[in-house]
Amino acid sequence: MSRQQKRQQREADILTATIKLLDERSFLDLRMSDIAKAADCSMGAIYSHFSSKEDLLLGCANTICRMMAPLKESISQQNLPPHERMVLLCFCMWYSDDQNPGHYRLQQLAMNPTIWERASTQRYQAINEFSNEMYAWMNTVSKQALEQHPSLPYCDDLALELELGLVSCMWGLYQIKESGFEVFGTVLSGDNAYSILKRNIKRFFSSWDISPDKFDDRLDALQILAKGIVKKELQA
Repeated sequence: MSRQQKRQQREADILTATIKLLDERSFLDLRMSDIAKAADCSMGAIYSHFSSKEDLLLGCANTICRMMAPLKESISQQNLPPHERMVLLCFCMWYSDDQNPGHYRLQQLAMNPTIWERASTQRYQAINEFSNEMYAWMNTVSKQALEQHPSLPYCDDLALELELGLVSCMWGLYQIKESGFEVFGTVLSGDNAYSILKRNIKRFFSSWDISPDKFDDRLDALQILAKGIVKKELQA
C-alpha cells in the first residue's frame, strides 16, 4: 500500500469511527480525543486530515450522503414512469433516515451555516459536488415527468419547482416528525406517518394535474419497493 493509499485509509477509518460514535452520542458531547481512541490514531493524525471538529462533521455528512448513490442507481434501473421514480426516491430517503436516525441527525446538524463556515473549502466542495449530482439526476426525471403531461407548460424553472416541491413535501414532514415535540411524534408515528406522507404526495401531484389511475395502489407498491431497495443497498 502506497503512502497516499495509507493516508486515504486512515481518513476513512477516522470517518467511520466518528459516524459510529455519533450514533451513540451527540456532536456537542463528542471530543476529538474520543475519536482518536476509537480510530486508534493520535490527535495529530486527526488534525492532519481535518482542520476542525466542524470539518470532521462535514466529512461524515459527505460520507453518509454518498451512501445514497446506490439508491439512485437502483431507482434509475426501475421500469417506472418518471413521477413514480421521484416518489420512490422520497420513500427511500424517508425509510433510510428511519433506519438510521443517527445519520439523519448528523446531516441536519451539518446543514447549519455555522458548520460550513468553520469547515475547509475542500470539504465544502466535496459535499456540494455530490448534492449537485443528485440535483441534476432528479431534475432530469422532473423534466421527463412534465414532458409526459402536455397540460403543463414545460420549462426548466417549472421542472425545478416540481422537484423542490415534492422533496419539500417529504422532507418537511419528516423534520416535523423528528422534531421531538410530543404532539407531532404522536400523530406522525409508525404506519400513520407513511399514510400521511402518501396522502400529501397524492395531493401534491394532483395540484400539478398529475393524477394517475389507481395512484393509491401505486403509492403502496412504491412504499414496499422502497423498503426492499434500502434493505438491499444500505443494510447488506
